[in-house]
Amino acid sequence: MTNSHDEGGPEQNSTSESPRTPGAPGSNKSNLPEEFQAFIDLICPELFQKNVQRNTSLLQGVEWIAEIMTTPHQGPFFDNIRITKPCFYTLVDALTSRGLLSHGHTSRVSSIEEVAFFMQTVEMHKRQRNNMERFQHSLETINRRFHRVLSAFCVMAPELITRPDFMETHTRIANNPDFYPFFKDCVGAMDGTLVPAWIPRVDQNQYRSRKGGLAQNVLAICDFDMNFTYVYAGWEGSAADARVLDHAVSQDPIFPFPPIGRYYLIDAGFTSYQCFLAPYRGTRYHLPKWRGQGR
Repeated sequence: MTNSHDEGGPEQNSTSESPRTPGAPGSNKSNLPEEFQAFIDLICPELFQKNVQRNTSLLQGVEWIAEIMTTPHQGPFFDNIRITKPCFYTLVDALTSRGLLSHGHTSRVSSIEEVAFFMQTVEMHKRQRNNMERFQHSLETINRRFHRVLSAFCVMAPELITRPDFMETHTRIANNPDFYPFFKDCVGAMDGTLVPAWIPRVDQNQYRSRKGGLAQNVLAICDFDMNFTYVYAGWEGSAADARVLDHAVSQDPIFPFPPIGRYYLIDAGFTSYQCFLAPYRGTRYHLPKWRGQGR
């Protein structure tokens, strides 16, 4: 009768050396299958190297901006930046002339690049990782420069968002017989809008809007040139428009109240009082008659 040692049983296996897993400490090329080793050597050896440079694109961010800015057709620039070239030039000049952004190319990231990827983020909802690949800068650089441009816009906000002229009837009202004299005392329109937002998990329930997404309820006032004259942001998406307006009127010291006799147009989500005029409840408004024919 033979024993387990003669048959190569468990005792013999326990003394043999176990194969090493590829990639584990102490492993070498001899442990890898020949096909996999050929793949490493011939196709993608850089995947197994350390300290490999990441941003290696031939078209760097500043070169890409220069390409779409110098293209005769306006489409590529507007489709990527979402504003026209003259408006972009004016915006960059306004920020640099006030000393809010550095001028020229003394920095590794120019002011033109900063404004460009800022516009891509806010206008096209591009993530910062997308801009990292497009402009060939580190994620930390993209994040820091984005907040730098954002701070510059906050400084310019008093110049960009101004109070309307409450004492004169706007030309769009005065020159339109359908509106004048019925709306001669109207100074603008006000409404709430849901702006998508990234919210920490613990606060997501209160920011979930009636449409199911996470958002802020932002109250805004526009004049008849479609310019913002007031913005009140920060409220949860679940808050009603009337509640946001009530808080803005009672708590915000810079709310632009019109003089007595003037008013803002509001929708049925608000209540008519003081300087706010809402549609009459129970009255049917035929909106299609105001569409077409240049109206």
